[in-house]
Amino acid sequence: MPRTRQDNHHAAHAAHATHAAPRARDSPSDERDVPAAVRAPGRRGLMALVAPSRCALCGEWTADDAPTCTPCRATGRRARILFDTLSVRAGWMYGGDARLAVHRLKFSGETWRGEPLGRALAFALGAPPAPSTVVVPVPLSNARARHRGYNQAGLLARGLAAAWGLELRHDLVARVEHGGAQHERRRHERTGDRGTYRVVGQVAAPILIVDDVCTTGRTMSGVAAALLDAGCAAVSGAAVCWTFARD
Repeated sequence: MPRTRQDNHHAAHAAHATHAAPRARDSPSDERDVPAAVRAPGRRGLMALVAPSRCALCGEWTADDAPTCTPCRATGRRARILFDTLSVRAGWMYGGDARLAVHRLKFSGETWRGEPLGRALAFALGAPPAPSTVVVPVPLSNARARHRGYNQAGLLARGLAAAWGLELRHDLVARVEHGGAQHERRRHERTGDRGTYRVVGQVAAPILIVDDVCTTGRTMSGVAAALLDAGCAAVSGAAVCWTFARD
């Protein structure tokens, strides 16, 4: 039987419905998730519509350029943790939206959170280190880097270094062993990490080590030990969150 124009119209409509790709809820271009304030007319509304930003902690859409929303900025609990060879500053206690944000960045592939969280950490910590400071992320083992596809500490370090105008070095420290994920290990297993990291190249400037969470300081202390052994004169640390060690 010959096809009519109406049959062709319905067939084309059905094909379009079948092959149309679903809209990802987490996509920044999905206007359904953008609040009315962001879509409001005017220069600010139009700019936010073109490139809307999301709070790196709670994930809510915001109409300003800050990496976190006002309520989340108020939740910051800065701390300075002192270890044998290292002083670490952190922006939030490991809980609530801060814990969820780090977990989603680290285990759920939400890489969009990384650099904004690094910028948020810079703002939360306040005074930057000396302008000559070089920012170094805690490196992953090759196996974990292949499995995850990215280094969350590297994304955080990039945002923090950009916010403070500091040099960033991803290639200065390498991990030479894979001793298991920190979050899977109990306190008595978290002894020294000396020998797990090695420095590649020369070290002269002060170093700021960046990681996502500081618990016992084992990881960053291991990186610091390698840097100090290589001749670095000053090493400090920065982490998005801090928490107490598990017994």
